[in-house]
Amino acid sequence: MAIILFMDDLCLITHSPQELLQLIQHTQNWCERNRCLLSFSKSKVLAFFETPAQNHNCSHLTWRVMTHFPTPTYNTFNEVNFFGYIGVILDPTLSFHDHSIIFISIIWKGHASLRDKLQSVRTLSATLLFRLWQGRVTVHFPSHLALLSQPAQTTRL
Repeated sequence: MAIILFMDDLCLITHSPQELLQLIQHTQNWCERNRCLLSFSKSKVLAFFETPAQNHNCSHLTWRVMTHFPTPTYNTFNEVNFFGYIGVILDPTLSFHDHSIIFISIIWKGHASLRDKLQSVRTLSATLLFRLWQGRVTVHFPSHLALLSQPAQTTRL
């Protein structure tokens, strides 16, 4: 079991659905003791590398947690097929396919935007053009390039 914290976000990671239910309840109890609130509407469950048999065995599970403040209530989490976390779209196989589509479109929009703005200005030096391109396009590369794991994804760039 693990909990990844980033600013005001947290990500709970376990090996089994039962462990996850326990960790969710444990996290909720900790939040209540420390006067924090979980946002149940924004919280999601996503299973990675789940086989069809595992999915079938978990179909009876209800992703819910008991809150005790201000009144005892059950709150439910939704299970999803993909989830955006800290700017990255996660999918069940960690292929980052949907994320790569968005990332590549951002790169091409940056190219197009810069091209459109420079159509009327032809007197800029090559160095200045390169610096403008760096500021508009390459700013997106460092945080996303590592997620492009398939040859087709990198070819589209």
